[in-house]
Amino acid sequence: MKNKLSSFKLCVTLNFRWLCSKLNYDEAEMVLKKMARGNQVEFDDYLWQNLLQDDQDSKDYSPARSESTMSILKGLFTGYYSRNLLLCNMSVWMITSLVYFGLILNSGNIGFNVYLSNALGGVMECLSCIVAIFVSIRYGSRRFIVVNLVLSSMACLVSTVIIQCGENFEGAQTTALVMAMVGRFGASAVFGTLFLQTMELFPTCGRTTALGLSSMAARIGSIISPWTVQAQRAIPWLCQAIFGTTTLFAAFLVFQFPETRNRNLKMTFSEAESSFQAHFSKSKLSCCSSKRLNDCEELKTTQQDM
Repeated sequence: MKNKLSSFKLCVTLNFRWLCSKLNYDEAEMVLKKMARGNQVEFDDYLWQNLLQDDQDSKDYSPARSESTMSILKGLFTGYYSRNLLLCNMSVWMITSLVYFGLILNSGNIGFNVYLSNALGGVMECLSCIVAIFVSIRYGSRRFIVVNLVLSSMACLVSTVIIQCGENFEGAQTTALVMAMVGRFGASAVFGTLFLQTMELFPTCGRTTALGLSSMAARIGSIISPWTVQAQRAIPWLCQAIFGTTTLFAAFLVFQFPETRNRNLKMTFSEAESSFQAHFSKSKLSCCSSKRLNDCEELKTTQQDM
């Protein structure tokens, strides 16, 4: 087992941001120099010393803080904007998992051969993964997720109409299969890209914890998905209607998220909270707007005075 871990370490380089958060600056410098050689650029010692000085002066980095799970959870949930963003992100993960696994489980109810439906679904998943790699780099993960959530939502809602009017429509089964594959493509693309977006949104000191909480919320969605498919036996259009409306709500939430394309990754909780505040204070539709925050602060002050 030890030999396997050693060979794995030779292939995978530790992240220098994570090494800095653990105060392992010597190894972080070695990683940066290796990256510079790989990119055929000269390592700038002056910039590295400035970065090292800034990290050492920061109060957010301490071994006790980085090693304590409760401290990380406190850092994620103490800030008003960070807390709301994390809860919204968890909701998006749960809805995406609900729709993703629900569409997979519903493949046999389309009306076509179950083997053909699953084979086409697999093709759509492979295609969505390939498309996600190139589109996310060019346009950013946030835009790509919003577009695919809306695409999946529209496909599910159109399927709801087809189920209701299918008896009088000659190509109902073929159209239902096409819509199911479009929804499968969108859900698969979102499910894979959410990992990237979550890692880009949250700071280094709490990134893996935020990803773990979001993944936990996704498991709740996957638990609920079989029940929605079972409800289709009683109400044929209910399953697709649930998928369509919840996915549209998830698209609205992601549309409010900060843009992460060509942005520097956050290192500390305070830096992330300031960045989220600057973003949401400009948003008129967001539940995290500055007006909402001011109302909460005034209510808290009033309660303390009483």
